[in-house]
Amino acid sequence: MYDVKTGLMGHRKKNKEFVDEPPETWGDCYTEGSAWHHSFPPFDLETLAELHGGKRPLLEKLETLFTVPADFKTGSYKAEIHEMREMRMLGMGQYAHNNQPAHHLPYLFSMLGDQNRTARLVRDVLFRAYSPEGFAGDEDNGEMGSWYVLSAMGLYQPAPGVAENFTLGAVPLFPRIRLWELDVTVEAPSASEVYPSIQAVLWRSKAIAGTSISYSQLRTGGILRFLSPEDSSFGNVVSSFRGAFQRAAKQVRSRAERSVEGAAGQASALPAPSAVLVDDVMVDPETLTKRPFVSGIANVSEASHGNFLSICSVVLVLGAAVLSYRWRLRYKGTNHTRKE
Repeated sequence: MYDVKTGLMGHRKKNKEFVDEPPETWGDCYTEGSAWHHSFPPFDLETLAELHGGKRPLLEKLETLFTVPADFKTGSYKAEIHEMREMRMLGMGQYAHNNQPAHHLPYLFSMLGDQNRTARLVRDVLFRAYSPEGFAGDEDNGEMGSWYVLSAMGLYQPAPGVAENFTLGAVPLFPRIRLWELDVTVEAPSASEVYPSIQAVLWRSKAIAGTSISYSQLRTGGILRFLSPEDSSFGNVVSSFRGAFQRAAKQVRSRAERSVEGAAGQASALPAPSAVLVDDVMVDPETLTKRPFVSGIANVSEASHGNFLSICSVVLVLGAAVLSYRWRLRYKGTNHTRKE
């Protein structure tokens, strides 16, 4: 429940009055955290802003979270737990990156329109909470490592399952990142700067109007380019040409795959052979469908008619299902399902 007096979520007593306690008190209705960590849900910012009296007061309250002392009271825990200690050691106010409920907090600034404040905070967390020696918190279900990987790419999904949008965060840590499965390239000319500011973010050479990009857009493939004021305009021109070439290449690949699928469909209409000759041994074709594909040159013949099918100098007729299946794996098999 939102407590107007504190500007944070609180818990009520039976008489419907809010419990009066310092906001840095851990426990009770807050699991491994305090009111600071559980008062800013990312899935309905419009309503949250209304509760605070608008976006500006909400941004100010978030700024307070990152600037107040990193003090804590043990509350119902009765004793200090390691999450309390890790929050204090991070030195970013009441922000507790060591625990999942707070991971989205730096990105709320960008979601509310201030991407550069998010960019600064994200870079701070990347530098302070991670090192070759480990993380500043528990790696529960891989969330600490996932946060680093996404943030290093300039992206973060604050509310999975509620929206498909990825919030745009800091300038990526690397000048060029290739996401092969999505056919996306992330570019950041100012990646090597400590705190590069963001002037614009381009998708397919066009500026993104807001501070997010949908997964549906990313699936279409393209170049996502983070621009800083110091970046040269010539680099943008080169990036545009690179993006055009990448899209053209993708179209060519798609047409080739469709052609192969069509050819495989036609081959599937051929009659199944009654016998298969593999390495000079007559084999029942049904037995071949039950074991891994036999590599090498195989001559396939139909006992009664003596017809032959030649494909790329390797005569392979193992039955319609086998042929179609193998071709699909060969030309579409980027999912590591080949069994040769």
